[in-house]
Amino acid sequence: MRRFPPLDPAARRVLAFNFTADLAPGDTLSGATVTAALQAGSDETPAQILVGLPAIDGARVLQLATGRADDNAYTLKCIASTTAGEVLTLTAVITMQEGA
Repeated sequence: MRRFPPLDPAARRVLAFNFTADLAPGDTLSGATVTAALQAGSDETPAQILVGLPAIDGARVLQLATGRADDNAYTLKCIASTTAGEVLTLTAVITMQEGA
């Protein structure tokens, strides 16, 4: 599972899910969703780490994330559909770290 660099609780950052290796030649991304689940720590609303909707940029899905409580860790799952009808997934973990 991929790990994003830690995020300071007071920061916001665009996270990129890169599907380049998973796309067949000539296939492109046509839609995507990103979900969040708490992996460690305490957070009654883990989905609030995600700000707005994901955007497609070529073979990447971009999602803005905002900091949450220090030392919390989240599992983020990106599900992307392609113009050829495939459904691709990437999962990553991000940890909140003061001073990151």
